[in-house]
Amino acid sequence: MHLIGASLKLTFPNFTINDTIYDSSGNPNILFDYIIGDTAFNVIITPFSFVYEKCKLVIEKGMKAYILVPDRFLNGAKHNAETTMLGKISVQSIESFVSQNIEELSDFSKDRLAHGFYRLLKTYNDRVDAIEIDKSMLVEIPRNLAKYADK
Repeated sequence: MHLIGASLKLTFPNFTINDTIYDSSGNPNILFDYIIGDTAFNVIITPFSFVYEKCKLVIEKGMKAYILVPDRFLNGAKHNAETTMLGKISVQSIESFVSQNIEELSDFSKDRLAHGFYRLLKTYNDRVDAIEIDKSMLVEIPRNLAKYADK
């Protein structure tokens, strides 16, 4: 969840990205985890049926719905999204979403890739440090990336 928040914060700096802690199983009473423009993002480790119903409600409110799941659940999540609302719910793997954002942050340049990755890890750590009690979630930034701290 925090990795997606960090990724969105860097990719869309003009939007406020919430720092709320949610139950990792998802909360059926919260319609989205993040919102950018008119798109609601749900990040879920195991895509239970209620997430598709939440997306349906978001779409009925005139917004777009986006579900991010681990790659191993991607095919099933896409199938369930199509069954729920044909062609209306976007589904992408967390891995693909984050890697695409790192590429964007790096201006699609291999020379800037390490800097983009550093920025993502630093933003992730800042978010975790600010709101989590359990600091074991912090990521140790490798020394070869730490040199990008001043850039």
